[in-house]
Amino acid sequence: MEINHHCSITVDRQVQRRFDAIGFSLKFNNPLYKDRSHFDIYESDPRWPSLNAILQECDGFQVAWTLFSHKDLLQAEAVEIDVAWKHPYPMPREGFKQAEYDLENYCSECGIGLSHEAPIRLRKEPNWGRRSIFRLFWMPDELFVKVDLWEPLIEEFQLETKPVHDKKGNTLAGVLQLRIDEIVDVDVTPNLRFARCMSCERLRYGMISRGPLPPPKTTPKSHIFKSEQYFGTGHLAYRHLMISNELYRAVKKAKLQRFKFSVCTLYPDGLGDPSNGYG
Repeated sequence: MEINHHCSITVDRQVQRRFDAIGFSLKFNNPLYKDRSHFDIYESDPRWPSLNAILQECDGFQVAWTLFSHKDLLQAEAVEIDVAWKHPYPMPREGFKQAEYDLENYCSECGIGLSHEAPIRLRKEPNWGRRSIFRLFWMPDELFVKVDLWEPLIEEFQLETKPVHDKKGNTLAGVLQLRIDEIVDVDVTPNLRFARCMSCERLRYGMISRGPLPPPKTTPKSHIFKSEQYFGTGHLAYRHLMISNELYRAVKKAKLQRFKFSVCTLYPDGLGDPSNGYG
């Protein structure tokens, strides 16, 4: 397990000298912002404390996330699945929630409570390239897969699916939505920050960027499931998507790409190289 920091800072001569002094080479890759540097650094890097001080003192920006090695994930009871590719918006762009969702339990203030049964509509078949899975904007806790690549896993693990339609209501042959009906209570720690919505009075937990994610309290019955608890910020709420260790191993064996996996359990320290945490 390793904590990665993605950083950004505006660089003048004084800032450049401070980075030179700690032996950190800055890169400038954006021609529109020639004095702005973007870079990544692991928290275990001995230069991180000094670099973090520079960021704080010189109005830099950084966001952290956790990388897990393949060894870490093989030990996990459950694995959170995140998807790099976010496909364009579902149809219709205007009035999507009213058209596709059951809004009876939905809170527009915190985002909790959306549910849907009708097939999701897309403008057209996705341009897959080498990708096999995507999420949609506005739908962070639903997954859509390429049929020919996922069909063996759908059959082996008895995954339920839903059809996906185009904007005219015709079924798209090459894409399916994974049906994720099982909701599991996860073991949120006492120190995990949360807020109670002033409108609906339901709890929503903060987004987790450091360390393992809360594991299920009991063994799920299916190989893909969602947390009972909601997470998020602003007007966005979502459930964590998790898969069994067996399905994680099968996804890796099939060499399906464009995933980020996170551990959903606690285990001993001394874990491996974080570079294999991505599928």
